[in-house]
Amino acid sequence: MPSARSATKSPVALGREALAVAQRALLQYSSVRSRDDSTLPQLFAILVLRRFFKTDYRGVVQLLADLSDLRKGLYLKKVPHYSTLLLCREAPAKRAAFESLLVAAFARARGRGLIDERPEAVRQACRHVAFDRLLADAGYDAEHNHALCRRELGIRSTVIPINERRPNAPPSGH
Repeated sequence: MPSARSATKSPVALGREALAVAQRALLQYSSVRSRDDSTLPQLFAILVLRRFFKTDYRGVVQLLADLSDLRKGLYLKKVPHYSTLLLCREAPAKRAAFESLLVAAFARARGRGLIDERPEAVRQACRHVAFDRLLADAGYDAEHNHALCRRELGIRSTVIPINERRPNAPPSGH
């Protein structure tokens, strides 16, 4: 069971925590030719802050420009252009780095008692977003998963059979 800690209200504390996680999981730069204005961990922390502030790329860049404590907390030499954040977020080459970052973030959160050893992802996500429908692959096609979605969370669930396991066997549940 997670400890009863409250979520931080401090963007500086959140930015530092995100930066610490990213520094353990990511390289400093994506290429030897990268400019040294900001590191990949710093860009990741900015993307986390973007979600915290519920703003777009230009909005978080403006906040960084306005809030010197936030810039100092992330050790930024200068505020990156919004297009740098957009490219960092959407670059296909960064997918492997993002996966290792997720592993590091969950390990750190478990170590600090913020999430259970086996987090219930759907329940946790529903605390933050109101979902109408959940799409999943066949690995989640179990009646107890569908029942959780329908009965407890009020979500319509759909499993997309990419690889049919038993083409002649109809579903046994709802």
